[in-house]
Parts: sequence; structure tokens; C-alpha cells
Amino acid sequence: MKDPYPDGMAREVMRLMRRSDYGGKGKLRSYPMTFKAKDERVVEGNLSANIIYDDDGRELASVGIFVDLEEQLHIERQLQRTQEQLLQSKNWSPWAASPLRSPTNSTTRFTVS
Repeated sequence: MKDPYPDGMAREVMRLMRRSDYGGKGKLRSYPMTFKAKDERVVEGNLSANIIYDDDGRELASVGIFVDLEEQLHIERQLQRTQEQLLQSKNWSPWAASPLRSPTNSTTRFTVS
């Protein structure tokens, strides 16, 4: 497989994993970044990775998982545009927008028991 990291990013990921402020030494937790897919498309997501050490504490390998957030980010951007349009609307009502401010709360608020 072709290198999925943008130029210089593989070194940056290793540098971040060696620090302690991104999930602990040898760990990188939910770090936002972009990757190139096989079809050369740029994909937004989060990377979580770990360094694997031997018994003497030497680095043996690294392993990572990339979570594609394209669909989620697309929906969030659509929601943001809708909120902006609603704010500019002449028919604006604060009551109508309250579920838009916190969409996760609105689903519980209207749940039928």
C-alpha cells in the first residue's frame, strides 16, 4: 500500500506518540488528521496509535487505527449551515432553534416512554 500519511506526517505521529501529553508515553489518542485514500481522496478522521515495546523498553513497532469521520463531519457542517440560515431567517423563533442548539438533547426530550 502507498504511504497514507501526508508528507512528513509519519515522523510527526511518531514524535507525538513518544510524548506523554497525547494519551501517555507510547500512545496517541483520537488525534485529528487527514489521510489519502487509495483513490487519492483526502479523508478526514482521527488517528489512535500505540508503540509496541520489548521487555527492555525498546521500540519494536507501532500500530494505529484511523477512524473515518467524513460522514459525521458532513452532517455537522450541514447542521451548522442550517443553524446559520435559521438565524438569518425572518421567521426566526428561539423556541424553534432550541433542539438545533443541542441535537442530542432534543432526541431524549421528545422520546415517548
